[in-house]
Amino acid sequence: MERVDRAAEKLARLKKSDAERKVFGAAFHKYTLNPTLTEETVVTFEREHGVRLPEEYRLYLLRVANGGAGPFYGLLALEDNDDITVHMSAPFPLTADRPFVMPELYEEIGARAGGMDEAEEFRERMLEEHFTKVNSGVTYLAHEGCGMYSVLAVKGAEYGNVWYVDLANDAGAFPLVDPKSGKSLDFLSWFELWLDAALSMMEEGGRELEGYSYFIPESAAARL
Repeated sequence: MERVDRAAEKLARLKKSDAERKVFGAAFHKYTLNPTLTEETVVTFEREHGVRLPEEYRLYLLRVANGGAGPFYGLLALEDNDDITVHMSAPFPLTADRPFVMPELYEEIGARAGGMDEAEEFRERMLEEHFTKVNSGVTYLAHEGCGMYSVLAVKGAEYGNVWYVDLANDAGAFPLVDPKSGKSLDFLSWFELWLDAALSMMEEGGRELEGYSYFIPESAAARL
């Protein structure tokens, strides 16, 4: 509860200090917060999708907002996931030591495929298979632009952790970790990285967050 209230306080502070909307994406979301959800609405969503949302994200929906102001183009509303091909009730199959690295998949496709027609068919099948994996057991949190997203695992071994997904630029799906502790980012840790950087920019002349790809573990980034 305390962490949720702290994030809400920082967000209110940022809105006040960024009246000219200099932070990237602020001109889009305008620091507007969607109405909070009721416990009944959240429970109904969870039952329909066969999940229990991670507690800190759940509390944010109930106490602060169901999307709106947030990193880059803002936080997506919970129901926005119904417009994305998400298989939420299936466990998220990726793990920190087994991310999805698209260049490695392309190498595998090149090595295993036969002729031109077989290669294209095999490529499409493999991409579809991995697209389904990436979109299983997650809820989408935010869009950075250019096909780059942050998603929250809501089922599976990575439950409660935020991942970076960039399929549009042939990157893949990777865990995000705190640069100081090396631990996986949960929803509020992920959210406060953006808040702290944006506040630093507005109040101290620091640099705003340029993208969550900077928080991919070095071991995973080296494979790109």
